[in-house]
Amino acid sequence: MSFLDNLDVNGIKAQHDGYTPVEPRVVVASGGREYEMRGYVSAVMSKAGSDHRRIQAYRIHMDFYFGPGEGLESYKLLTLGDW
Repeated sequence: MSFLDNLDVNGIKAQHDGYTPVEPRVVVASGGREYEMRGYVSAVMSKAGSDHRRIQAYRIHMDFYFGPGEGLESYKLLTLGDW
């Protein structure tokens, strides 16, 4: 959590609700590697960028997936545009 709590990009902080435990299940990470997911953290950085030509603001959505021992197993980063 300290990574997200201290993440600051040009004054923009990540918003998150903390670690969410889930019932253990096997999932496939990008690249085809299987692992047992035990929980995740989702975070969003709103207004991370803009394109004034399209009247569009961008946000960054981050998902971090954890396995046994709460070790990081996989992650996903998306940049999304809002009109």
